[in-house]
Amino acid sequence: MKPPIISPFILLLVVATPSAFAAEQEAVSESKTEMVSKVETEPKVAEPKSYDEMGFEELQSLIAKLEDELKDQSSLGSGGAITEDRVREQQHANELREKLFKANTALRKKGAEIRQAERDKWMGHLSEVTTRLDEMKRERFGILDKFYHVTRAKYDNGTVGIDVALNAESELADAEFDLQGRESLKTRMIRLREWQESLESSMKSDGTLEEDLMKVKVRFLKTYIEYLKGTEENYREILRRYQ
Repeated sequence: MKPPIISPFILLLVVATPSAFAAEQEAVSESKTEMVSKVETEPKVAEPKSYDEMGFEELQSLIAKLEDELKDQSSLGSGGAITEDRVREQQHANELREKLFKANTALRKKGAEIRQAERDKWMGHLSEVTTRLDEMKRERFGILDKFYHVTRAKYDNGTVGIDVALNAESELADAEFDLQGRESLKTRMIRLREWQESLESSMKSDGTLEEDLMKVKVRFLKTYIEYLKGTEENYREILRRYQ
């Protein structure tokens, strides 16, 4: 029995098929690789910022743009028949209004944050200056307080005259007022009253102190008058509330 005769065409097909299949698979693989590579190399589109993420000027620019767009939308008019185009326009206008509202809300919030940050910054500067000013006032008062007592001791010993002693007292009073305000007038009146009483006691044995006594007494009265003027103005202010 003779073996079957294989047709040359069939033999060629059998031999060529694995090769063709392999080539086809390779082409598909290359296509997929090219597609993946293309996707990876394509630039990613950045997601739009939220209103809270935008800066102050950026929000201002957006609001101006939305207002112009809404103005153009409103200029189309409201008359005529209701059509699909008119409905879409109305929906778009509503969307613009909603965006504008949210943008304005974010802008006010951002503005408040900026103002608060600026306020905190300047409050810090003010606190530093106020602290330093208070320290310097206290330092000045401490120096003048010591100077007054030294000068007053020299006056009592007859080393310096009454004018020198009163000048030292005046400098001290100025430092007191700068530090304590009107309340310092009470302290000064007590100081001058004690000095006045000391001079009145010394006059029994030394009549030459009469002029010194008058100078101290006049300064006491001047201080008392200033204090009473302040009290009078306070009372007038209270009475004005009942008019």
